[in-house]
Amino acid sequence: MILRSVKVLHKKYSKLTHNLKGYNPIIRTRSLDDFEIYNWFPYTQRFTSEFLRRVFNREEFMKSNNVLDPFMGSGNTLVACVEFGKNGFGIDVSPLFWFITTVKTTKYSVDDFNKAIATVSNANKVEQLDPPLLSSFSKLFEKKQLNELLTLRELAYELPAKPKMILLFALASKLIDFSKAKRYGKGLHFKAGKEKTLEIKKTIITKIKKMQRSYFKFNHKGEAFPILADARKLPLKIKDKNISEGQIDIIFTSPPYCNSSDYIEMYKLEHWFLNFISTYEEFKKMSYSTIRSHTTFVNDDFDWSHPVLDEISLTLNGFKNNLWSKKIPLMILGYFDDLYKSLNEFYRILSPDKKAVIVVGNSCYSKVVIPTDLLIAEAAKDVGFRIEKIEVLRQLITSGQQWKELDSESKSLLRESMITLTA
Repeated sequence: MILRSVKVLHKKYSKLTHNLKGYNPIIRTRSLDDFEIYNWFPYTQRFTSEFLRRVFNREEFMKSNNVLDPFMGSGNTLVACVEFGKNGFGIDVSPLFWFITTVKTTKYSVDDFNKAIATVSNANKVEQLDPPLLSSFSKLFEKKQLNELLTLRELAYELPAKPKMILLFALASKLIDFSKAKRYGKGLHFKAGKEKTLEIKKTIITKIKKMQRSYFKFNHKGEAFPILADARKLPLKIKDKNISEGQIDIIFTSPPYCNSSDYIEMYKLEHWFLNFISTYEEFKKMSYSTIRSHTTFVNDDFDWSHPVLDEISLTLNGFKNNLWSKKIPLMILGYFDDLYKSLNEFYRILSPDKKAVIVVGNSCYSKVVIPTDLLIAEAAKDVGFRIEKIEVLRQLITSGQQWKELDSESKSLLRESMITLTA
């Protein structure tokens, strides 16, 4: 259902909302083909190269030199910066996503790839190594295969920096393929009968060779600077460049959606395998450090409120028995408070008249639509931004039973949008 306050808000922004034809088939993809750098890591939430190239050919991007993505994820915005001759700055709280972005945007020689390939080719002895403490490894991997993967990981640690990065990246990018799990929805799921007999050495060598071919076909014109940090409190400097005094020309980002997905949980195998997490306490702490877009960690620490949020919270609290988690109303309040904090940081580092472009998707709980794009616009306005436009990229759907019960007006508000703000 669309709440009365949401209808009022929707009407308020109706003149600024436009439907963009042609973006639906290119914005996201589940294809795992690694024929170009954008697709090296199987991060299904990533932007496609086609979408980013279209965005970077827009006038406001062509005029910009320093681009910041405060929620960089697997780093495709920074890859686009390298392709289009920009300085790309990226922020993420996850060391795994920092590593993925770093590998995808680092400069390599032919020898770097060849050393990684030779290491795998010459690995003839499988060591008996202790697996990570995470119990999923014993449940989702055959012991022999896991030992082979761990052996290759240890061999990677003996390599110089760049070949080491390439081999570790190749192992992490194929890790889920060697497991009995599938990644979909909000996490990992055991998949009965999933193929478990992939030849590890052959698979990893093939992966590195594909990376090598695509790397040398890529147009490397710009630079990328990924950093471990929090969008709610941006660092004063990135690579000796001050970003607190208007050094950023444009922000382009896509924050986690308000859909209960915990990305630390979803990519826990890779976090643990690469030793970014080694204890359950570290696991919990890292998950707690993310934007409150999931129910792993919620609290009532809020700086921003809004009448629409108040009505959504009140309504969902009345439907608690129909929600899969009673924490969802509190999660929603925390989510928008975190985005408000982030928007304050965006406004602080942008020069007057510079833009922030944010891609986000709306969501739905117990048939109550959460108009994320409109609420971000409201939060941005409270920070001091001018709302230039809200462009609808594509329509979204929700779970099957809930979708069947939604009215047409509610379905129309389930969408992925690109919001352009001006400081």
